[in-house]
Amino acid sequence: SRDKVYDAPPAGEDHEIRDVWASNLEEEMSNIIAVSHDYPFVAMDTEFPGTVADGSPLHFDPYLMFKANVDELKLIQLGLTFTDAQGNLPDGCATWQFNFKWSLTADKHASSSISLLKQSGIDFGRFQSEGIDIARFGSLFLTSGIPYNPSIHWIAFHSIYDFGYLVKSLVNAPLPAKEEGWLTLLRDLFPSIYDVKYMAGVLSSWAWQGGLQRLAGEEGVVRYGPQHQAGSDSLLTAGVFFRVTQRRAPTPEALRRFVGQVYGLHESGPAR
Repeated sequence: SRDKVYDAPPAGEDHEIRDVWASNLEEEMSNIIAVSHDYPFVAMDTEFPGTVADGSPLHFDPYLMFKANVDELKLIQLGLTFTDAQGNLPDGCATWQFNFKWSLTADKHASSSISLLKQSGIDFGRFQSEGIDIARFGSLFLTSGIPYNPSIHWIAFHSIYDFGYLVKSLVNAPLPAKEEGWLTLLRDLFPSIYDVKYMAGVLSSWAWQGGLQRLAGEEGVVRYGPQHQAGSDSLLTAGVFFRVTQRRAPTPEALRRFVGQVYGLHESGPAR
């Protein structure tokens, strides 16, 4: 018999990606806390305004360049999709998309990144007027029981910046001065992380390179919602993770070696 393989919602099927603004933050945070008890696998994606710090002398230290960008810029959007250990989605809403207060005129950004987000349908005027205060989000999420919880398993793709911005939003402070401090903070907040890009590289018989959409196409996982929006990307990340693991790493033992590997800080591979 054919092994069960995760299938994202087929094109055209109704699947809610629930937008969260300042006006419904508390209500939706309560809903997320309730869902997380039975659906403890959380696929996460962010949208942020590109990178602006890329010159000498920072490029000699990948962590310092990463820190400079995250410290300097502001998170625009966070997507979270909740599943169980087999990749099943909860009834009703499984995906939440947090939209943060952000200004095209006041907040630093890379113009190419903002153009891409505009093309994906992001309305920056609404983000400025109705967006979530990042400090308020951080306070609520930090006390939700989801961070610091070894029973919650985080899934992301090429995720160093995703976790950088999420950590910054939770501690409401610049990232630690040293990479060792960053890694300690990351492991404390998120004890169980799976980075699908790292996994794909290890599990492939060749040096796999490419983005989330390419890997989804190779694995036959269908996207729901617009590319380059965090809710849709988090849902697709969940689908790709369970497709890859159920086909190539189907046992807890096979999966365990990937815990805590976060791709993207060092050119030679993930941060450890």
